[in-house]
Amino acid sequence: MKPKTRLRKNTRFSEKKILQIVEYFCDDCTADYTSKKLGISGKTIDDWYMYLRKVLLWYQERERSEVLG
Repeated sequence: MKPKTRLRKNTRFSEKKILQIVEYFCDDCTADYTSKKLGISGKTIDDWYMYLRKVLLWYQERERSEVLG
């Protein structure tokens, strides 16, 4: 099965749906609110929110190590 997106392995969501999740995340919407608005289970949105937090943490750590050398 060919993945629908290059943004995350093993996802069944289209890039459009993922970008909607990211938009709600960036707007500081709760996972419950995002779940209801997009019609996706709360557990799935919780998983995506955690994934986005890990990506942000990875990026911040990478930036910090480049600055500090």
